[in-house]
Amino acid sequence: MKNFLMKSCFVAIIFAVLFALTGCGGDKLVGTQEMDGMTSTIEVTFKKDVADKIKMTFECKSTDDAKDAYESMKDEYKNAKVKRSGKKVIIEMKADEFMKEAGITEKSEMTKENFEKLFKLIGYEIKN
Repeated sequence: MKNFLMKSCFVAIIFAVLFALTGCGGDKLVGTQEMDGMTSTIEVTFKKDVADKIKMTFECKSTDDAKDAYESMKDEYKNAKVKRSGKKVIIEMKADEFMKEAGITEKSEMTKENFEKLFKLIGYEIKN
């Protein structure tokens, strides 16, 4: 049993090192903003230096505010998965769909550097 545990730990360490070295977890950019008592967070996941997925989380003052925000956002983001949990509204979508809605179709514009500039432009503080 001890030998099995040692081998399992060794394999787990190898996978963790490979995961870290190859970047399989993807690169992320996280920005936050507080406005009118609501905290919003945008998390962009990159694959091969190009945005792949976007997750936006809005934490509202109350559940009623969250219900209103949810109703508004589910209509606005038709190509996204929009859900509500308590005071939070969460929107998840592919980055290319998000960028299409913003009028951007070139993948070359979907870089981490460009998202950092966008975050700063719209008043988001970059967390990483």
